[in-house]
Amino acid sequence: MTIQSSSSEIEMLGQQLQAMTAAVVGEPSISAPNLRTTLRFINRVIEVVDQAFGEVYAVLVEISLLEEDDLFAGRVREVRRSIELLTMRSRYRDAEEICSRLHHLTDEYGQSIAPIVAPVADSKSWSQVFMLLNGYEGRIMGLVHHSTERLSRLLEGVSIQKLPQIRDEAKAAHHRSGCSRDVDESGASVPG
Repeated sequence: MTIQSSSSEIEMLGQQLQAMTAAVVGEPSISAPNLRTTLRFINRVIEVVDQAFGEVYAVLVEISLLEEDDLFAGRVREVRRSIELLTMRSRYRDAEEICSRLHHLTDEYGQSIAPIVAPVADSKSWSQVFMLLNGYEGRIMGLVHHSTERLSRLLEGVSIQKLPQIRDEAKAAHHRSGCSRDVDESGASVPG
C-alpha cells in the first residue's frame, strides 16, 4: 500500500461521511432531534479519524516543505525521527483510546443511528464508514501504519534530485487525504 492509496482511502472515507451527512440532511422524514443526533455521531467519527491521522498530516507537511539545505542540515533525520515517534505513539498510546472510541461509536450506530438513517442507509456507498466502525482500531491503525511506513521508505536515500518528487508526493497525499488544514510555504496553517 502506498501513501497515495492510504490517503485515497481516507479521502474516500471523508467523501462517504459527506454523502452520509447530505443524505441524512436531505431526508424529510428525519426529525430535527434525530438529525442532530446523527450529525453529532458523524462528527465523532471525523474526530476519531482526525485523532489518528493528525500527526501523519503534520509529517506530510514537513516533508512537503523540505528544502535542499535541509538535506545537509540534519532536517531529514528529524523528520524520520518524527515518523518513528508517530509510529510508536500510534501503536501504543492511541490504539487503545481509538479502539475504545470506535467500539463506542459502533454500539451507538447499531442502537441509535441505524434506526434513524434506515430510510437513507446505503451500506455499499458508505462501505469505508462501516469498515472503520467494524474494524475498530485494526483498520485505522493499519492505515496509519502503512502511511508511516511509506513515509519512512520515501525518505530513504533522499537526494537533491529526488527531493522535488518527494515533496510533490507528500503535498499530493496531504491534499488527497481531505485534511481540512492546509499550509502555506512557511508551514503555517491556513484554512483549507
